[in-house]
Amino acid sequence: MRCLDEFNAQDLVNTAWGFAKVGQIDAQLFTAVAQRFAAGRCLDDLNAQQISNVAWAFAKADQSDARLFTALARSAEERAADFSAPDLASIAWAFANAGQLDAQLFAALATAAEQFLDDFNDEELDNTEWAFGRAGQQGIVKRLRLRRKRATSAAAAPAGPAVDVSKCGCIVVAGGGIGGAAAAVALQRKGFEVVVLEADSGFDARKQGYGLTIQGQGATQAMGINLAQDDAPSTSHYTFNAEGHILGFYGEAFGSKSKGRQECKNSGRFIHIPRQMLRSRILDEVRPGTIRWSSKLKSYACWSDGEGGRRSQNGVTVTLMDGTTLDAALLIGSDGIFSTVRRQLNLPGDRLNYVGLVVVLGIVEGVTIPLTERRIFETVDGTTRIYAMPFTTSSTACSECPGSQPPTRPLIAPAAAGPLAQGRPPVSIGGGSPPRCRTGVQLWRCLPRATKATAFGPPGSTMWQLSFPYAEEEARSLCKDPTALKSEILRRCAKWHAPIPELLRSTPLGGMAGYPVYDREVLQPDVLRPGSAAATQAAAAAAASTPAAQRRVTLIGDAAHPMTPFKAQGANQALSDAVLLADTLVESIQRHGPHAGLDTALPVTPTLTLTLTLTLTLTLTLTLTLTLTLTLTLALTPTVTLALTLTRLGRGAPALRADHAQSIVPGGARALPNACPPWQ
Repeated sequence: MRCLDEFNAQDLVNTAWGFAKVGQIDAQLFTAVAQRFAAGRCLDDLNAQQISNVAWAFAKADQSDARLFTALARSAEERAADFSAPDLASIAWAFANAGQLDAQLFAALATAAEQFLDDFNDEELDNTEWAFGRAGQQGIVKRLRLRRKRATSAAAAPAGPAVDVSKCGCIVVAGGGIGGAAAAVALQRKGFEVVVLEADSGFDARKQGYGLTIQGQGATQAMGINLAQDDAPSTSHYTFNAEGHILGFYGEAFGSKSKGRQECKNSGRFIHIPRQMLRSRILDEVRPGTIRWSSKLKSYACWSDGEGGRRSQNGVTVTLMDGTTLDAALLIGSDGIFSTVRRQLNLPGDRLNYVGLVVVLGIVEGVTIPLTERRIFETVDGTTRIYAMPFTTSSTACSECPGSQPPTRPLIAPAAAGPLAQGRPPVSIGGGSPPRCRTGVQLWRCLPRATKATAFGPPGSTMWQLSFPYAEEEARSLCKDPTALKSEILRRCAKWHAPIPELLRSTPLGGMAGYPVYDREVLQPDVLRPGSAAATQAAAAAAASTPAAQRRVTLIGDAAHPMTPFKAQGANQALSDAVLLADTLVESIQRHGPHAGLDTALPVTPTLTLTLTLTLTLTLTLTLTLTLTLTLTLALTPTVTLALTLTRLGRGAPALRADHAQSIVPGGARALPNACPPWQ
């Protein structure tokens, strides 16, 4: 109670939610929290989910504070137009569930929901329809029901005929990592002929990263891949400071859906999986003979067999390091952050940006770390951060254990805010016999042969990621010396709470690696495909010198958009890229045919510029000379740009220049949004 005045908005939300969740209803506590919010303190700091959590907590605690709910309603009403579809569904349900049917709030929510009728998923439709029905908003209820009816009819409608892509020619993918393998699967499922070039001699030729978090299963499901059996699940996530005080927590373990769910059941939540295991699952879906190992791309050259236009055939010839050549309809660069394909595109201003950080990854095997049993934790001190999660578990290996225990109980009571040591289970690290499943079988012996061969790691392994700022040149040197690197991370974390120092000490040098972190600026479509009026002069000049040089080449994954690892987006974006690219190609081919369809999906139009200049000089009695120059630029692209330059010169007056550009999209042309994938 005495600490409430020091709590920020998230602290207050977590406190109310946590006490309500565990059924510890302290009237004085809830009254004090309500007074803080009702007084207008922190309300502007609450997002939609936090407003929903407060409403739910007070309803659960049967603490219907009128001032609080009025303040929450006004705050949500003011921002309703900025809410997303999940935000609207969450707030509408929370207030209706609490019996707080504020007319102004629900009117604002209903107005905002009109924009998201096609964005609500099934659960959100259920929640919003029920909530608006309780609030008497029948207009939006009818539209939600109509939307559901349309969705049901569309799902029941027979699928259209498959698009024949057999005449498109072969597609070559440079790089057989996750993105390249996913592109092969996605394209082959659409009927394309695909060849994947991989420089490595085989699947296990080198380390391929550590653990991944798959944040959505839409892409893998589109490729026919089910990862539920490979999940090393976590059902709660805690953040600590270096002394072990809890800074925040969330996760499935705190919700009702966690009860009784089996590990191997696909719940639709995040999947934690070793990178090589994910890659193996994807490669299992690739047709035999697709991957050409020990095949490294050296160069490529695009060509056209005609004068250009919709009926000519364009392509690309790929040359390998051994001199072998392949002709293809399209080359997809999926060869990582140091992409050879991208480098040879000679994109203007293209360079890697050092973000100022070193990332160290490690795996600890054969030890017991209760803090990471179905649980993620991270610790921060304002400079250095460590993130640890399950790497593999018993459920990924033992066929005799089809189900597993329910999600681990929360580490401590959610309302607690004291040191970790007050509620932490005893930590055991190092030594001991191999972990056993419920049947008593040693789990490592239960692993399938393929799993052993690819060395994904024995069950119970924990992966950690540590990051800290470091100068670029020093970072490169440090990461080349494993002994010095381990000494540095031990020095930084020597006084951190258990089990972090021992976790790092127990990681063998062969089980860890570090690297400086780089990214790039967002790759814009007109930079990847110069020739449009929006392209830079350098890119346009390059396109003019080699008219088809970039028509049949595109990039996906890290080759297109490398990013830092802290949001777990690298692999996720590569998977999405692969599926979206395959869908884009098929859609275009269906509309324009096998050859023009590829050109339309990957547009490049050489630009011809014609400039006419008319100069008119007038001499006035005040000896002021006015020069008017009109420049008209015509670009033979779907976008026509008009540029007007006005220059005023006068005695003793500075030169003044004003540029104005207006884009005109001719009828029938489609203006592509800024957020288009780079291959467009």
